[in-house]
Amino acid sequence: MALSILMAIIKRGLMRLLLVSLPCCVQAQFTFVTNNGAITITGYNGSGGNIIVPSVINGYSVKGIDHYAFSPPPGNPNPITSVVIPDSVTNIGASAFLDCSGLTNAVISTNVTELSIEVFGFSGLTSFIFPSGITSIDGGAFDNCLSLTNVVIPNGVQYIGDYAFNDNYSMTSVTIPDSVTNLGDWSFEGCLNITNLIIGNGITSIAPATFAWCPKLTTVSIPDSVTNIGTTYYYSAFSGCPALTNITYGSGLGINVGNLRFSGSPNLAFITVSSNNPVLSSRDGVLFDKSQATLLQCPIGKTGIYTIPNTVTSIWKNAFLNCIQLTDIGVSGDINNIGGTVFTGCSGVTNIIIYEGVSSILSGLFYGCTNLQSFEVGSGNLFYCDFDGVLYDKSRNTLVEYPYRGAGSMTIPTGVKSITTGAFSFCTTLTNITLPDTLANIGTFAFAECYGLTSVTIPNGISDIADSTFNDCINLAIARIPASVTNIGADAFWGCQELSIVIFSGNVPSVDTSAFTYIPLDPFGSGIIPATIYYLPRTIGWNTTLAGVPTVLWNPQPQTTDGSFGVQNNQFGFNITGTTNILIVVEACSNLANAVWSPLLSCLVTNGSIYFSDSQYPNFTSRIYRIRSP
Repeated sequence: MALSILMAIIKRGLMRLLLVSLPCCVQAQFTFVTNNGAITITGYNGSGGNIIVPSVINGYSVKGIDHYAFSPPPGNPNPITSVVIPDSVTNIGASAFLDCSGLTNAVISTNVTELSIEVFGFSGLTSFIFPSGITSIDGGAFDNCLSLTNVVIPNGVQYIGDYAFNDNYSMTSVTIPDSVTNLGDWSFEGCLNITNLIIGNGITSIAPATFAWCPKLTTVSIPDSVTNIGTTYYYSAFSGCPALTNITYGSGLGINVGNLRFSGSPNLAFITVSSNNPVLSSRDGVLFDKSQATLLQCPIGKTGIYTIPNTVTSIWKNAFLNCIQLTDIGVSGDINNIGGTVFTGCSGVTNIIIYEGVSSILSGLFYGCTNLQSFEVGSGNLFYCDFDGVLYDKSRNTLVEYPYRGAGSMTIPTGVKSITTGAFSFCTTLTNITLPDTLANIGTFAFAECYGLTSVTIPNGISDIADSTFNDCINLAIARIPASVTNIGADAFWGCQELSIVIFSGNVPSVDTSAFTYIPLDPFGSGIIPATIYYLPRTIGWNTTLAGVPTVLWNPQPQTTDGSFGVQNNQFGFNITGTTNILIVVEACSNLANAVWSPLLSCLVTNGSIYFSDSQYPNFTSRIYRIRSP
């Protein structure tokens, strides 16, 4: 619209320059110029009401109406209510009747072929009959004509510009004739009461936002002539059409129509495709390629349970974008390729059903199902099973995927040997994980963005902490790493900004330089996580730092010979010495055969020494103590 108005202003400016060399005259209520025996009306200063533009003034034929000729100055409403323009006129300039809010009816010369930019924009027109010879309706010609009811665009019109009928609130029906070959962007945007739309067979392309925000439009049929429907990241040709339930694609549309988005059209439940389309097809209202091997788009209004057909091997990125009314997704065949995140915004999906025909599942296939609570596997499936809503391979040796909204605490069963890539990624409600001693492999990104995790203990048997395993676990504070670990990959703990304690039980492993990095709030700050690495006595290879993180020998020792050891003031106690400021936890139990350890003290060994005492000592017949890391 801004471009249209600017063009009109530029044209008006050129006309003013031209007027310098032409005689300007006034007759009755019109001002005009004469040029080569023809008159152009340049202004109106009459009392308003119903006006008739004369066909002849001073013996000269009236041929044109200049830019802004009847447009009132700001703050001075034009009193014109109707206008008749004689057949002698062949040209009406841009914005000639712009802002004529009282103008309800206009009769136009049959010799006018072009309705210029903003010619009736923001006017009070209630109806309009197009001259039979009209071929072009320029940008904004009827922009914001809020009272304009149904208009019949005559066959012969070839061009409809940007914003031509934008925000025409009273229109209920639009028929675009076959003669129209250009349909501008935003041309019918915001027509709040359109319920019926017919698009002619001359249109080959529909621009973004052409019919956006038409809230009463219920069905759309795209003719065979259309080969492209525009879309942007934010909106598309039919965005904001909440009543739209069905759209039918003709034979001319290609595979890229799968990128068309229907944001703000939550009730679109069916996409239908002409049987003559050589590359597209539809099934149960969902858009596929012709062979139905690739699922292109599920309509945003699809509800309940949807099962992906067993013919599908590939799914386009964002194919299920914002399908919030889906509750269950069924997979009946192997999907070998996805273009990216498939189920973005599918917050209503709580259950995934894996049917018998599935033998492989791509990592990350169900990203976006942020409220997923369970996996369900058909009993006849030979490759997968479910247990407590978690997806495993058939033998339960491999944990394949944990639901994003599974239980907050998870104990992986003994016997599980492997966790696949991304198995717990984005499980933001997971607060505690217990890993079994049988575990031998943890895949990349296995726990990425598990925001609820605060501590993790890697079991002995894991030799490699893979790339990005705990990427962006922003609340992870403590990590315990066994002696079996010999390698820590790139970005293994990237973004773990709260990580303060890393405890190693064995010799120094090989560690990528990015393993403990993050982006600090201070742009000039260190990119190394502000943690401390603790290592045990009698382990080798340690230096003062590891991958940029400072290291400290963890060596607390109870002192049994320095006089502090024993009962004092009816409490049993002893000194603990070790490296200055190491963290320790002192625990006690009363029966080693059935030990239940209770923490009694958690503290720093300040200045290399601290005294511990147990006030509950008299209450037990025996008491065993141990010192451990946090």
